[in-house]
Amino acid sequence: PYGFNGQQTCPFTTGRDFPVRYDMDGYSNNEKGSVVLYLIIILVVYFLLALWAMVFKAHELGDQEEVPKFDVAVAQGAYIDDDDDNDDGDEEEKDTHKKAESHHAEGKKKSKKRKKDRRGTNGMKRLFDNLVAIQAITDSPWQTLERPPLTSKRTKKGMEEKLKGSKFVSIIEWRNLKYEVPNCLDSEEKIVLLDNAFGYARPGDMMALMGPSGAGKSTLLDVIAQKKSTGWISGEILVNGRPQDEFFPRIAGYVEQFDTHVEYATVEEAVFFSAQLRLEYDDEACRKETEHAMKSVRVWHVRERLIGNHVGGGISPELRKKLSIAVELVARPTILFLDEPTTGLDSVSAMAVVDTISDLAKVGLAVICTIHQPSAELFSRFKRIQMLQPTATGGRVSFFGDIDQVLSYCTEKKLGEMTEGRNIANFALEALGSTRIQADGSKLEPADVFKDSKEYLKICDDLDKGIFATTPGDFGVPEFEDVFARNSSQSL
Repeated sequence: PYGFNGQQTCPFTTGRDFPVRYDMDGYSNNEKGSVVLYLIIILVVYFLLALWAMVFKAHELGDQEEVPKFDVAVAQGAYIDDDDDNDDGDEEEKDTHKKAESHHAEGKKKSKKRKKDRRGTNGMKRLFDNLVAIQAITDSPWQTLERPPLTSKRTKKGMEEKLKGSKFVSIIEWRNLKYEVPNCLDSEEKIVLLDNAFGYARPGDMMALMGPSGAGKSTLLDVIAQKKSTGWISGEILVNGRPQDEFFPRIAGYVEQFDTHVEYATVEEAVFFSAQLRLEYDDEACRKETEHAMKSVRVWHVRERLIGNHVGGGISPELRKKLSIAVELVARPTILFLDEPTTGLDSVSAMAVVDTISDLAKVGLAVICTIHQPSAELFSRFKRIQMLQPTATGGRVSFFGDIDQVLSYCTEKKLGEMTEGRNIANFALEALGSTRIQADGSKLEPADVFKDSKEYLKICDDLDKGIFATTPGDFGVPEFEDVFARNSSQSL
């Protein structure tokens, strides 16, 4: 109100009344109050609309049919057969589908009744539960793995006859498997880790995956066992003559190379916890399965001991590995994968673990495990071997067949000479796992030699016919009572 020379510049008001009267920030006090009121009204309306939309969505999701996940699998079929020639399959499968459809209709009626009963429940809670279920599905590792649909035209008529009276058939076969991963230095380039891998495992088989470091033993095991969540997989994997699907983990067990257990839990608690998570039984039935699994692998006598850790205390490394097998065995799988089960064990403990695995194979499991530098005695425990050779194009199969054929094959193909007293496992690794330089300086790749052999043609012919279709006998779910009776009275 006063100028620089001290004289009054405004004739109407002076001092503090000037900014109050004329509101120096550009708006009057009445206008400010109106703007704040408008903003509050807009926020309240927006909140009410959002709340109404969420409650409406919750009621819409609640109207959907609620059928247990396992029943949905039964209704849709755990294995999808895309061979039109099998439309006239057995009547038992049709009856199963009729029962599934009737159960589906019954579930629909029950869902309508539950919908009426839940009218007064909290819609926000139901919406949250549905969103959690949807998020669990979308977060599945299968979403990040590019796996083309695996179809087969080798499904034969009458194959379903083998399934009569059996819950599952543990016959797995794979061919033309190729596994690639992205190159971290060049996103457009792919690195091949497996190239044209093939093989199979029947019930009662105990197969060893062998090869030098970097040959792809563990990679092949993980691909077959559905443990890979990134990369590109091409080829064909069949279980019971059908393409492998997302239900495969229900019939397969996987024992990691390094044992991971809660050190403050007891041996029995670890197995019982696995049974509760994986079996749809009550506590009494789970305890019975726990006892069977523990006695089958001979750890029942230490059931009340703490597991401990690798530093000290607790159970021994041998018992720790057997406990890892029991944790998977309690779910009664038909196929068992093991990644180097003898790692970190002395010769006596390694033999005890392999003997336990051999007992499981004798009662009907198909056992596939990677093995590294086994002794001659341990090597002889296996029935079949698949040798992998590291090459510039990824790991390739350099031999697949019975253990007793390794020596004769290497001698016939002049891949090496077995000397007296030499470990046959080391001989096989040297003869079949690395490139050999001939006298004239040329390179001899064992994988190429095997591809030109009659053994390879025989395997291709068996795979073309279908291992499941050509396997005689009726294999069902393994029963461990025989192993239980044999091992229950033994301490180790």
